[in-house]
Amino acid sequence: MDENPYAPSLVPKLKSRLAKRGNSPILKWIAPKLKKSQAFSKSVYVVQLSADAEIGTPKYDRVEEQLSEKGARIIEKHSNRFEDTLIVDTDNNGIGNIELLRSINGVDIVYPRPIPKALGMTKQLKNGLTGDINDVGDACSKSETRNQASILDHITAPFANIKNRGEGVHIVVWDFLPKDRQKFAQNPDMLNRAGGPPTIYDDETASEDMHGGAVCSTCCGSGVGLAPASKLSIIGLTSSVTGDLSIIDEICKDANGGAVIVNMSFALEFQNVKQEDIPDAKKSMDTLTAAMDTLKALHPKLVFVVAAGNESLNPCDTKGPVSFSGCNDCLMWPQSRYGEAYGWKDVPFVLVGATDAAKNQGGDREIASFSNFGKCVHVFAHGSPVCSLDTSKGGDYVAIAGTSFSSPLFASMLALYFSAKPESTADQAVGYMIENAEKGTIKFTQDSKDSLNRFAIVPTELNAGKIKKTPITSFLESGVEKGNIHTIMTLLLIIFAVFFVFYIFRKRSTDKQKNIIKNTRRAPGTF
Repeated sequence: MDENPYAPSLVPKLKSRLAKRGNSPILKWIAPKLKKSQAFSKSVYVVQLSADAEIGTPKYDRVEEQLSEKGARIIEKHSNRFEDTLIVDTDNNGIGNIELLRSINGVDIVYPRPIPKALGMTKQLKNGLTGDINDVGDACSKSETRNQASILDHITAPFANIKNRGEGVHIVVWDFLPKDRQKFAQNPDMLNRAGGPPTIYDDETASEDMHGGAVCSTCCGSGVGLAPASKLSIIGLTSSVTGDLSIIDEICKDANGGAVIVNMSFALEFQNVKQEDIPDAKKSMDTLTAAMDTLKALHPKLVFVVAAGNESLNPCDTKGPVSFSGCNDCLMWPQSRYGEAYGWKDVPFVLVGATDAAKNQGGDREIASFSNFGKCVHVFAHGSPVCSLDTSKGGDYVAIAGTSFSSPLFASMLALYFSAKPESTADQAVGYMIENAEKGTIKFTQDSKDSLNRFAIVPTELNAGKIKKTPITSFLESGVEKGNIHTIMTLLLIIFAVFFVFYIFRKRSTDKQKNIIKNTRRAPGTF
């Protein structure tokens, strides 16, 4: 994409800066002993500097002086390939008018600091699911795990016939890091990957119990991941999103033209946004999206896959801040679209919603009760329940749910595509997966009925030795899996009846043929 339809002036500006700062180090400074509660309090704002006031310039020094004069305390500084920003706490002297900060020469925009939010949840196993499977331990049942695999690729045995398990593709999980990095990397689910253990881009501000590890396991783990042969990296979600994007730029350069898929199972929540804050917050969000767009323009095989969110709302046509559980007057990046263009060709990412397992006899899957919806959700994937690694409980597997996990499942399916068709561009890969998604098989609610009815699958041609199921084989597998003797007996009776009818028909046909031959015998020379 050459232009960004939501902020057309930003992409050229960022391309210019990236050309100038493309090899610059990613710098940050954090105030000593700064607690997370202080760093993300309601009194903390982001100050984005103008191009002529970058950190280290004389004009920047004057910006610092004026911030101090107005009672704002700098608690973080960030300089990367896309922007220079300051994080300031305005609480010390009770600054009531943020316009004072916006009036400083050298300050571009000022907005409330967004809070990164993981988009997953732990899910208890449903009643009636029993039977353990050796390679995932006690926490996930056999039914749970098989459901995940069969819904994804339409095969009975998990992953039995899939080839190209992500070889030659680099999947980047941009997320919260597990607290014990070493223990996570040495877990068999990561250590035994065909693509090797993950590369961890560490950051002390990105610690969390299980989310990032579970996302890595879902897409790429040796136990239940679809793409364990991919190269895997996990970037700790830091206090500077553009700093993280600078790392992604470096990863793309190291890939030497190969495919890079970045999974984003998080949202940035701009909380308690006042009316006067909306323009700057919106400009900040546009800047972040334009940064993604800029990287995609530079790296044609780069794909961003984003979780749609778990608020059970429509983020597509939002015109301003919305409130939901845990967040008042919120804007969400990159999920919220504000009524602007949001087709998958209009934005630099794929937005993925979540479905529950097929529940009714018709085979329709239901949209997950938590999943966001709407026409800006480009595709849905299985998201409840998913079996994945839980690094908070000693590295066992657990049944979990959330768009956090439907997103990496779609990312891993893209990896299978790129592995089979390495010459493809990002747009070709995404277009293929959306075009080949199952259409009309998701059951939506009254609120979500206008959503695009696309369910992501692994297309048949990406599998090796795969036999397409017929209705009768699906019927048989259903009976065997459920242990339903009545189903099996009914099927056997049907088969017997078919053979019996065939036998009677064949016998009558044979007898008739004999009669025809007998009646048509002639004496020599009668013709």
